[in-house]
Amino acid sequence: MKKVYTILMSVLFPLISIAQITITSADLPSAGDQIQFSQAAITTPVDLTLTGTSYVWDFSMLQHTSQDVDTFLSVLSTPLVYALVFGFNSNQAMRGVDLSAVPQVPISDVYGFYNKSSNNYKQTGYGASITGITTPISFNNDDIIYDFPITFGNMDSSDSDYSIIIPGLATAIGSQHRVNVVDGWGDITTPYGTFNALRIVSTLTGEDSIYLDTLGFGFSAPRQLTREYKWLATGQDIPILQINTSELLGIETVTLIKYRDSLRVPTALNEVRVDDLQLSLSPNPSNGSEFYLISISAKSTDLNCAIYSLDGRLVHRQPLSIQSGKQKIQLGSADFKLSAGSYVVNISNSSSSISIKLIVQD
Repeated sequence: MKKVYTILMSVLFPLISIAQITITSADLPSAGDQIQFSQAAITTPVDLTLTGTSYVWDFSMLQHTSQDVDTFLSVLSTPLVYALVFGFNSNQAMRGVDLSAVPQVPISDVYGFYNKSSNNYKQTGYGASITGITTPISFNNDDIIYDFPITFGNMDSSDSDYSIIIPGLATAIGSQHRVNVVDGWGDITTPYGTFNALRIVSTLTGEDSIYLDTLGFGFSAPRQLTREYKWLATGQDIPILQINTSELLGIETVTLIKYRDSLRVPTALNEVRVDDLQLSLSPNPSNGSEFYLISISAKSTDLNCAIYSLDGRLVHRQPLSIQSGKQKIQLGSADFKLSAGSYVVNISNSSSSISIKLIVQD
């Protein structure tokens, strides 16, 4: 009987560990929530084409460059004019939303206003101090960020727009088209942990027009195509990972890497920073089966080594124990060989990291 139970568990465990989930409004933030997040360097190698069913995404190599907190406010805690305008159609607000759609206008104290319901999560407008005047900007049509429930294979779209007149200064009109596609589900690992997740990709296009009263002319311009890649997990409020990109002439460039995280303790005074070590690879170019990390360090320390192909795929990982003085450490193992091409060797500890390009020749 015990043997049968063991066999059943070995068959069922993969189905249990990687489960297809459903995201509802209960998994999104509410007013009063404060969620810690980290940002990673936008130069971190990532391959955003990798997705699918029962997929395993490994972003454990991400290194935080900064940390902050997403704070979700009650609409009634914002300036009175916003509470009057948005109080009837919004139930939360956030500080610090960029209102870049209105150029050449002095803008400060920006708020974004949102409404969460059982049907959707949407942005209803902005608020900002424009030339010193507290100005609510209600969307004529709301930006539907998520339609609930979110499940694999979902596809939806929404059109949002706003218009604002600033007497004696300018008239601004903006529009946006959002297309959401849930194109993957599986397990995602980040420095924060491993979670069952859905991946949703949002493609955003739009146009902005402005007429400057002071100059007597106006102009319109299309917005640069942008995408938001988000991995959503149950009960986590914000995406476990969000990577934003912009596209120009068919070339997609990462503009943001943000992930849910816990508070990271600042580097101890006696901790070795990786970028202070004298690290190099030898030989470089290599034959792919024999290459070494050369270190010169005044202190002993433990590091992590991860090797990535240029498309962001992890091909090797190993711990490193660095001793004081000059040291030569073999990377890989006897049965390990990299194929010809270029790679990124990332050396890191809890506080810092560096990347070294490795070239492998036949």
